[in-house]
Amino acid sequence: MPMKPIPFLALLLAILLTLPAMAGAVPEIQPATPAEAPAFVPGQVIVRFTDSASSNSKGALRSHYGLAKKTEFSFGAELLTTNGRMPADALAKMLSNLKHVEYAQPNYIIERPVPAAALPPVNDPYLPELWGMENIDATEAWSLDQGDERVIVAVIDTGVQISHPDLNDNIYVNQAEAYGLPGVDDDGNGYKDDINGWDFYYSDNSVYDGTGDYHGTHVAGTIAAEANGSGVVGVAPNCTILPLKFLGPNGGNSTDAALALQYAEDMGARIVNASWGGGSYNPFLEEAIASFNGVFVASAGNSSRNTDLYIHYPSSYGSGNLVSVASISPNNKKSGFSNYGLESVDLFSPGAKIWSTYPGGYAQMDGTSMAAPHVSGTLALMISHEMHVNNLGPDDATLRNEYDLVADLFASTVSSKFYTAYVATGGRLNAMNALELTPGSGGTEPPDPPDPPVDPDALIVEASVPKDGAKNVDKNILIRIDFNQSVDLLVPSSINLDPAGSINIEVDPNNQDILMIQTNNLARLTNYTLSIPIEALSSQDGDMLSEAFTLHFKTKNK
Repeated sequence: MPMKPIPFLALLLAILLTLPAMAGAVPEIQPATPAEAPAFVPGQVIVRFTDSASSNSKGALRSHYGLAKKTEFSFGAELLTTNGRMPADALAKMLSNLKHVEYAQPNYIIERPVPAAALPPVNDPYLPELWGMENIDATEAWSLDQGDERVIVAVIDTGVQISHPDLNDNIYVNQAEAYGLPGVDDDGNGYKDDINGWDFYYSDNSVYDGTGDYHGTHVAGTIAAEANGSGVVGVAPNCTILPLKFLGPNGGNSTDAALALQYAEDMGARIVNASWGGGSYNPFLEEAIASFNGVFVASAGNSSRNTDLYIHYPSSYGSGNLVSVASISPNNKKSGFSNYGLESVDLFSPGAKIWSTYPGGYAQMDGTSMAAPHVSGTLALMISHEMHVNNLGPDDATLRNEYDLVADLFASTVSSKFYTAYVATGGRLNAMNALELTPGSGGTEPPDPPDPPVDPDALIVEASVPKDGAKNVDKNILIRIDFNQSVDLLVPSSINLDPAGSINIEVDPNNQDILMIQTNNLARLTNYTLSIPIEALSSQDGDMLSEAFTLHFKTKNK
């Protein structure tokens, strides 16, 4: 069988190093300095046109600069091939200054995790060695829930050994392709025979290409290794792993990472584990992450640095669906190698001396790469438990959205004065606490006291369009809020949209029970909160609003 070609050049982007547990001192990883230009795929640029750019203006720009569209992403960016007359970085810099271009950049290379020394693979049970599971109270959490196969976690990484005896029953299976015709795209998603995921590095359906895919295999085991009485066990042992390989011998690139993220969403993954990072600011990848309708779990990096000062990507992007994870060691202290940051890193999780699946057996490894999958597995348990206690399916609209999941994850951390010096939540991961915050589960806290009786004459909000928590909302939407009686605007200026945006407010002249708020050209992919305080309006009979009203929504890509 001929070897697969290596499609990328040598790369310079610093990425998350997986540190060997056997080595005595943890090696210091030097991040790229401003003088080091990040490597990129030659002959390719990524362009995000402005929303106002017409099809004709886009076509004229491509034609003038000798560009051809290769891939268009769901959030609007385009991967373009060039005529090779100008280096991609210089061309992107020039394009970024044009009127109809929001941003332009090369297709940056992303380095794969550096091969790490590890203990020789073994085949004995290692549950007693899984200190991380004990640390996050996984055993207690498993008494409540062990996951659901319908909850899918995408591992965007190197490949995953899908035949591993601790993983094989928890690997995603695309039924349409598994029972379809060989060589045919049976489900019409653009990928032929993608039975267990996709290899974006080699552009084929083989998600495991040998022992070089140890990193993704190790990550996958921490998330969802099977509870089968042998080897190791993952945090969510009944959940499903979707292997999406974009890192190979020569790393990967930005567009393949984004395509993997898009594929993950299309196949139903609510969680993505991204145990990699490094390099310069990448607006294309930032937008791809913000566009993902799920939680993106990123490792914080292994340079022992404060990433509030020395920024680490993608973990430092500010999207509300992103969780940045630092590492603690068995002594419950920050691992010496781990990055940290009170603004840029969210929480601690076990990341040192972590046993997990490895090609041919099991191995122990260190790194924030190992900390992130503990968080991904906990999020999978959270979704599974919410489904089970409320008898819901994985696509039910009443399940918590990604922002509520992240908020509950942060609220469930175990705090200490030590952690408050390093991470935003001031805490470390706890799976049991996270499950106790499941809506509908009752939890362990005493019930809240009953609400006081509502004044029958009070002004009450009965419904809103869009509903609270809506996603993919148009940036020029007319928000309608229905009340139980006719309303008068008292202080319209007190009605607030955060972040600030242009809004026009009026009572519907044809139905004075309805307040209409027209938004004007809001930002794309942004989480907004509309707040109406009690003093903003009253009924026409002078009755005040019973309580302040808030509406949360997220704007769509275009």
